[in-house]
Order: sequence, then C-alpha cells, then structure tokens
Amino acid sequence: MVASSLSQFADDLNEYINSHDDLDTKLRQANSLTRIGENADFDQFSKETIRHYLMALSEVIENTIQLSEQLSQELRRLSSALKDQQIQ
Repeated sequence: MVASSLSQFADDLNEYINSHDDLDTKLRQANSLTRIGENADFDQFSKETIRHYLMALSEVIENTIQLSEQLSQELRRLSSALKDQQIQ
C-alpha cells in the first residue's frame, strides 16, 4: 500500500515538473514578446497589427496565469496528500 502511494506521489510530482516546464516556456514567450515591443517602433505599424500583437501577448499572459493557478492547486493537493500519508 505504501509503495503504491509513493509511486502515485512520484507520478504526480513528475506531472507537476512537466507542467512547470510548460509554465517556464509561457513566461519566456511573454518575455520575448515584451522585449520585441520595447524595441518596436509602433508608429510604423497599423492599428490592426498593434492590436494583434497585444492580443497575442495578452493570450500568452492569460494562459500563463491559468497554468500557474492549476499548478498551485495541484501543489496544495499533493501537499495535503503527503500530510495525510504521514498521519496514517
């Protein structure tokens, strides 16, 4: 029983690590878009192009926030499960 619980915990932890890599990728994408925006001369672009750029940045940020929230919930669940295992 304990071996099964530890195996499940290890699987859950590996899933968290993979999700953390996804979060890192999204943060790097947002950072890249921000850096591009810092160096862009927006006067040379149409309003539609600027709007699409900002929508893309907003989408990356929103996806990052959602993933971060999911990871936080999962960590709380893992922590609770680990505490429950220690009590038993």
